[in-house]
Amino acid sequence: MVILCTVLAMSAPSLRGWGRGSALRDAADQFLAMTRLARTQAISTAQWHRLCIDPSGGYYLAVRQGEAFLPITAGAGKPVQLPADVRLDLVKAPTPATLTEEESPQCIDFFPTGRTQPARVRLYDAVGAYEIACFSPAETFQLVQAGGGM
Repeated sequence: MVILCTVLAMSAPSLRGWGRGSALRDAADQFLAMTRLARTQAISTAQWHRLCIDPSGGYYLAVRQGEAFLPITAGAGKPVQLPADVRLDLVKAPTPATLTEEESPQCIDFFPTGRTQPARVRLYDAVGAYEIACFSPAETFQLVQAGGGM
């Protein structure tokens, strides 16, 4: 019993990092799922959808109703809060000439035609990072890089 407790005590610190890495990977998978949902919903409902980054550490899906974007508050599109130690950075391609930065702040647009606003998203914590990107309007978002040790 003493040997088992000693081995567990020695491995506990490394297991803590493993759980943190798992939370980061889960956050990246969940973000990818939200981009797929946004694109699918934009196509199937013929409405402009927007994935917005919340400065408080999360993101949410919104749908265009008239001139405004209304957050989706139920179902799979409801707001997602990132784990406490996970951060998200968004780098967008330049917005179309018809949009100003105020009209499209920290958001990724998904159009009824199936096209997407190209962007890069970086999810990271103290242990590692995942980069998710859409390189052209005709592509979907995909995991392009996973790395450790920030």
